[in-house]
Amino acid sequence: MEITQLYEILRSIHGPHGKWWPGSAEEVFISAVLTQNTSWANVEKVLDKIRIKFLGDSDGFNGNFLKTLSALSDDELRELIKPAGFFNVKTKRVRNLLNWVSKYNFDMAAVRKKAQDEVGLKELRNELLSVNGIGKETADSILCYGLDLPVFVVDAYTKRLINRIFAIESSEIADYDSVQQMFESSYPRDVEIYQELHGLIVEHAKVYCRSKPKCDECPLKDCRYKNTTFVEQKNA
Repeated sequence: MEITQLYEILRSIHGPHGKWWPGSAEEVFISAVLTQNTSWANVEKVLDKIRIKFLGDSDGFNGNFLKTLSALSDDELRELIKPAGFFNVKTKRVRNLLNWVSKYNFDMAAVRKKAQDEVGLKELRNELLSVNGIGKETADSILCYGLDLPVFVVDAYTKRLINRIFAIESSEIADYDSVQQMFESSYPRDVEIYQELHGLIVEHAKVYCRSKPKCDECPLKDCRYKNTTFVEQKNA
């Protein structure tokens, strides 16, 4: 199996996932920071608190709440995001991100307009990376899922899968940009493909390719890790 086949194969196993990361652009901006070193369930608790605080219910956001969030004191913001853990650090990171978005008047369309071409997209990514507390995975999650821009997100699940399925050495995938380039050169610059493929990778890693993999249950036939494991077991 080649990396160019991964999307269709995972899609045949797990079905269509569409835009895997939920929420509006504004929600993604915040949740991309909150999800650092915590579970999505904890992020949802924070989003529900924000919805209830500003809307009176938890059904969803109607409009831009980032400007409203930015008007909160640090203590208010800290209390709001407590369920996501590491709330002192994350308060600073959320504040830094809000300060950056304020330069665009909290206008998602204005932020997106910055990336009209490859040069603009690169500049926008570099701007995000210059925000203290925003690393490559967080920045790319905002670009891909928040702004619907063709940037492939690399995470620990991505590295685990290609390490096992394609027997790529860990040292070769240690560099984030190299793994990202591997995918972006293998697939068209299509944001819908990038969004769904990343989601499918996460799904497969959670269901089958866990830290302790469930190779005996995994329907992937052409996996070098799985096949090597079975050969070793057979010859043991």
